[in-house]
Amino acid sequence: MKRLRRWLGIALAVLCVAGGCAAALADGGAAETVPAAIADALSGGRWEGYRIATSSVTGEAAWDYDPDSGVGAAVVTNDRMNILCLLGPDSRGGLRVTDFSDKAVLQGDSLPCVAVAGLRVTVRYPVDTGEFDDLRYTFRRRDGVWILNNLARFDGEDTIAIEVYDAKLTYENLDTARPLGVARGVYGRRFEQFNVNTFPWTVKAAQAVLTNPPAIPASVSFYGLPQPGEIAFPSNRKYSVYTGPGTDYLRGAEGRAAMSTNDWVQVFGRVGDWLLVQYDISSEQMRFGYIEAAALPRGVSVPELALQAFPARLTEDCPVTDDPLCGGGILGIPDSRDVTFLGWLGNDWAYIETTISGVRVRGFVPAERVEDFAENGYHG
Repeated sequence: MKRLRRWLGIALAVLCVAGGCAAALADGGAAETVPAAIADALSGGRWEGYRIATSSVTGEAAWDYDPDSGVGAAVVTNDRMNILCLLGPDSRGGLRVTDFSDKAVLQGDSLPCVAVAGLRVTVRYPVDTGEFDDLRYTFRRRDGVWILNNLARFDGEDTIAIEVYDAKLTYENLDTARPLGVARGVYGRRFEQFNVNTFPWTVKAAQAVLTNPPAIPASVSFYGLPQPGEIAFPSNRKYSVYTGPGTDYLRGAEGRAAMSTNDWVQVFGRVGDWLLVQYDISSEQMRFGYIEAAALPRGVSVPELALQAFPARLTEDCPVTDDPLCGGGILGIPDSRDVTFLGWLGNDWAYIETTISGVRVRGFVPAERVEDFAENGYHG
C-alpha cells in the first residue's frame, strides 16, 4: 500500500523559557515535557479544560517549538473539540496564542502530530507505525499572516499532492509524478479560512468552487466608474449589503444580501460611511452593493468615489440589476423612467438611482436604454 512518507529530519525542539520547563499532561495521561511558555499560553481563560493532545498513532504529544523563529504550535483537546493553536512571542518574553482554529484539524479521536520548522507548521495524520501519513498539510507565515502552503492525501490508491497559490491550486500524483491538472481561481488560504473537511481534494471539486475577480470594463467616458482595488478583509465575516449607501436602500436577495469575506472583494470607493463593492456569490453570480466602511481592516483607507447625479430618462421599461457582468441579480422594474444617472460601467452599462415599489435602489441598466445625453455632457 502506498502511503505518504513521513517527513524526516524534523526534530522535536524543546526550549526551556519563562523560568524553566513545566510538566504538562498530554492526552492519555502520559507526562510530556512542555516548555513553560507553551504550557502558560495554553492554560486558563479560553483554554480552561483543554490539554495538549497526543497523536492517536505515534503517542507523540502534539506540540512543537522552533527557538530560532520563535514559532510554536500545538493541538489541544477537551474530548469534545480539537483545536490547532499557533503561538508566537509575547511582550514579556514568553509565548502567546496568535491564531487558533477547530476547522484546521479533524475532530473526534483522530489526533495528529505537529512539526514546526522556521516559519512553517506541518500537521500530520500518520498511520501504522507512523512511517507513512494518510494526510498532511503545511502552513507558512507570509508578511505576518499564516497561509496554507501545500497538502497531500492518500486517496485509497495514490498519494495526491496539492500546491496552494493565491490564484490557483495545482494537483499531482506523487506516486507516478504525473500532473493531474490546475484549478485557477481564488481560494481562501489564510489560516482562519482553511477547513480540512471542505477542502477541494480534486481538480474537478476545485473548479466548482474557485472563482476569479472579473476584469472591470474600462469606459471611454469621463463618467466611468474607476477600476477597483482588492482588499483582504478579516476572514469569516459577513456584512449586510444594500443597493445604495444606507439602510433605506433596497437590500437584494429578498432582504438577505450579505457579503462573505472568505472570497475576493473588489472595492470601488467610499460614499460617506459606505463602500461600493462587488463580491463573489458563486461561479455564476456576483453582486454590486454597499457595505459599511467600518468593515475596512484597521489602517486601510479608501478614496471617495466621485459619482454623478444627473437627471436621465430610460427609453423604455427595463429591469435593474446588481450583477451586470454575470447577468443575474434582477432587482425589479423602476417605478418611473425618470432616473438619476450616476456613471458608466464600461460602455455597455449605466449606473443609475431610482425607486422600485417606492424603495430607493441603485443598480445597472443597459447603456442603450438611457437616452443619449451627449449634448449635456453625460458621455464626458
